[in-house]
Amino acid sequence: MSRLSEIKLVLVGDTNVGKTSLVSRYLYNKFVTPTATIAAQFMIKVVTFANQSYKLQIWDTAGQERFRAMAPLYYRNADVAVVVCDVEQRKFASSVDFWVSQLQKSTADNLVIAVCVNKSDIDESEWTITRQDLSDLVDRSQVAGCEVYVTSAKENKGVMPMFQASIEQCLDKRAKNSNAEHEAPRRTRSNRHEAPELPQEVVQLKVKHDRKASCC
Repeated sequence: MSRLSEIKLVLVGDTNVGKTSLVSRYLYNKFVTPTATIAAQFMIKVVTFANQSYKLQIWDTAGQERFRAMAPLYYRNADVAVVVCDVEQRKFASSVDFWVSQLQKSTADNLVIAVCVNKSDIDESEWTITRQDLSDLVDRSQVAGCEVYVTSAKENKGVMPMFQASIEQCLDKRAKNSNAEHEAPRRTRSNRHEAPELPQEVVQLKVKHDRKASCC
């Protein structure tokens, strides 16, 4: 049996925003009462996309400040990162900005970052954020290439679509990168036959730099 390709997915965010509840809902379709995670939890799920199976590694990290220094150990080389916040979180915007900036410093450029606003089952009268806060987050994130998902692990709303869409985005990036790697040598060989060799003194090389927009 051939070895499955791996996808590493990590959840980060402050404490008590529901990271573990989101994972439990996704893996087992069960809601667990949130408890503080110690350091990190590691789980595996085999997922199938486009008739191909993948080994999904899920890292659920702790949100307490005393564990923050350890977080890069868990999201290093991640393919997908889900930044989780919730509607009762007083430092809503600054928390998202902090975690996104940390991910960008410590991970590869092709990392898929999703922002998850959890606990949408809570009555809006009890929110500590406003609809404008949420709208601003969506606008800022989408401009930078990050999708925002509103979820409720308790009521099973939006959880599966968030994980599915984020993994699909990761696989799309892999496919594009793989195609680009195969096409580059082909174009080089083709150009070598199509154009006559020029004297060295008249050869000009043009290098194009593609700048990728930073996330969130």
